[in-house]
Amino acid sequence: GYSEDERPGVTVDGRPVGVKNGNTVGVGRDFTVLHEMGINIKGTNETGPKWGGTLVVGNTLGSTYDSFLLSSTPLDRVAFGNQSSTWSGSPFEEGNTDVWWQTLWVQYDTSLWGQNFSATFGRVGHQVGSYFMKRSDNSPYFKNERWDNGDWYFDGGIFDFSIGSADLTVFGGRQSERFTTSGIDINPMMAGRSGAPFFPGDDRPVGKSTDGNSIYIDQHLGFQLGLPLTDRGSLNLNYLIFDSNSTAGVVGSSDVFNRVVVFGGDFNWKVNNRMKLNAGYSQSNLMLNSDTRVDEDNSAWWANLSYDGGNWHAWAGYRSIDPQFNAPGSWGRVGMYWNPSDIEGFMGGIGFDLSSNTSVHVGGQWYVGRETDMSGLSKDDKLNSLSASLNHRINSNWKLMLGGEWVEWDLDGAPAKPRERWYRVGLNHDMGNNTKLSFMWEMSDYDGKGVSGFSLPNIGQRATGGFLTTQVSIRF
Repeated sequence: GYSEDERPGVTVDGRPVGVKNGNTVGVGRDFTVLHEMGINIKGTNETGPKWGGTLVVGNTLGSTYDSFLLSSTPLDRVAFGNQSSTWSGSPFEEGNTDVWWQTLWVQYDTSLWGQNFSATFGRVGHQVGSYFMKRSDNSPYFKNERWDNGDWYFDGGIFDFSIGSADLTVFGGRQSERFTTSGIDINPMMAGRSGAPFFPGDDRPVGKSTDGNSIYIDQHLGFQLGLPLTDRGSLNLNYLIFDSNSTAGVVGSSDVFNRVVVFGGDFNWKVNNRMKLNAGYSQSNLMLNSDTRVDEDNSAWWANLSYDGGNWHAWAGYRSIDPQFNAPGSWGRVGMYWNPSDIEGFMGGIGFDLSSNTSVHVGGQWYVGRETDMSGLSKDDKLNSLSASLNHRINSNWKLMLGGEWVEWDLDGAPAKPRERWYRVGLNHDMGNNTKLSFMWEMSDYDGKGVSGFSLPNIGQRATGGFLTTQVSIRF
């Protein structure tokens, strides 16, 4: 990382770069080297139970205690910490070399009372959907399947049933205490929210929401039912129970909750050979055991239409996410606001293949506040984002990427419009089917414009530095 004009840079998850030992520094001094090896093992039995797993060794987890410019107290310097949290305000640093089982499972097919089903036990990974249960990619500058595939990993089981033309999946287990040899939980889960995530004048959202009105999930049970709708579509229904061994308070009352129940579904339909429709609804109720504590202003609904025109594609959609909606899902980000809520508005994008070697993509999001009884944002508050990228194949081995991202907050009554900007240049070198090398230079330009609440944690109102990142990946 490097600073610019004695100001640090900032990443899309709110992390400062260009700092070391309490000072802003130039390129080369804020220097972090991470390594990780995943060893996949798998049984070769042609009959009977199947088994497999992934053992990982690396320094990508964990943190160290340090001090940082603009901070009056020490804070953690973090590698990636774990596989589900974001670390706004924490500079990069290597963790201790650690060892953990990412997965370790046994799978077999059997039947009971004439019903065939498949059962998988052990440390397993599973996801349901973006607005229900899906792990966010909390390492936006590191590409790796086990980090980026969206699965939540837990110790338990998954049962898959085929009932006529319908598919039923039942899964559950322990969602906490999947420790590494150093005692780090590999992907802690949080869910539920009471109250608005953000009021103008308060600290603005940075990274995934971990506010005090959410709870850590210790165990869960889920049901998924997939129903085909002719050969052109499907309906998926979900009911998920996320349970905690602790409680959190409900805003505006003396109530507490220790459980989040997420339910709803999504609908997929192939309009024609080129056009597809996806729409859905999800709600996250807060419970104290079996008693409901919050069941209002806590839902999300969406509708997207996509079109494939061959050498071009486009999509457009609309979504509405209530302030108290907080399923353990992954529905994107607007700048540094991950899994945004208390917003509604339009999204869209379009991409073109300018030639066999060159393509361009432009996307945008335009939101206003929900203005419900529990909202912090009103219809007069706006959050807009635009992104663009150009990809060009230089030759058979090298690809060039140029991109940018622009975000603006337009809050009613604020004296100015805070902005977030990133500019990127990347190179990817394909050294064969199993080896890849990538480089990226990202420049940041964050300006809180002096608006109350827009001073970033351990950074301040301005961030103009950036960083260089490279990754070598080898599969064998």
